[in-house]
Amino acid sequence: MEEVPTEDAVGHRVVIRLTDVEQREIFHRFCIDIVEATRVAASDEDAIGRFLARTWRWHRLLRTGYDGRLSDEEQKGLIGELRLLETRLLAALPTGDAVESWVGPMDAPKDFQVGHVCIEVKALSPQKAEIAISSIDQLDTAGTSRLFLYVSEIAAASSDSLSARSVTDLARRVRTTIEERDASAIFAFETRLNALGFNWEDDYSDKQWIVGDEMLFEVTEGFPRVTPSMVPPGVNGVRYAVGLAACEQYRVDIATVTEAIEGAGNAG
Repeated sequence: MEEVPTEDAVGHRVVIRLTDVEQREIFHRFCIDIVEATRVAASDEDAIGRFLARTWRWHRLLRTGYDGRLSDEEQKGLIGELRLLETRLLAALPTGDAVESWVGPMDAPKDFQVGHVCIEVKALSPQKAEIAISSIDQLDTAGTSRLFLYVSEIAAASSDSLSARSVTDLARRVRTTIEERDASAIFAFETRLNALGFNWEDDYSDKQWIVGDEMLFEVTEGFPRVTPSMVPPGVNGVRYAVGLAACEQYRVDIATVTEAIEGAGNAG
């Protein structure tokens, strides 16, 4: 996929090319799906949003066999990231900068980055005492001035719980806040949702969640983790778990991350 100038040189267009002729049938289905999805768009902006949503869906389908809605773990992970974006990033930075700092969905090694301050976000079930680390880069401090691990308790709830919300509820609330403050940042926000596999058309009303306590740890020397320098050549796909009890001495006040973000934002 590439962006090229239009014939009249007053704009650009996106061109998607098939590079593997053996995938001609799948590519044809993809093109038909894009056409059908954008045909009913109410505006250019709506058409772009529909195009991105469908493209990301196909990307996830072909890469991982994605078959529809986000899994429970994916929903919890997204809720944790949206919570941090809403309560900390949007409170400390200009709206556009806050959304752009959400780099995890764009294949960055950390979930959020402001200058050289990075934040890795993890969702934790109340009954669990450890968090899963899915790559050796997530808690690696190389290239950062400060690295924080933000842990958000998220529990499944019954639909009649007054404080329970679906992932769509939270995404809509954050989107409304962004739109009210700076509508130009909506495109970047939607792009990140799409990259994570979230689609507004999917129904998540049968999955309700309660957001509980939040914890913040600063990853410094001695923090329990595995980093690239510890892994011998030829070892790939490292995944591990970290017990929160072993992290307690690195726990800091939640306001610390806001101060760090503001400082990095001002420095930039």
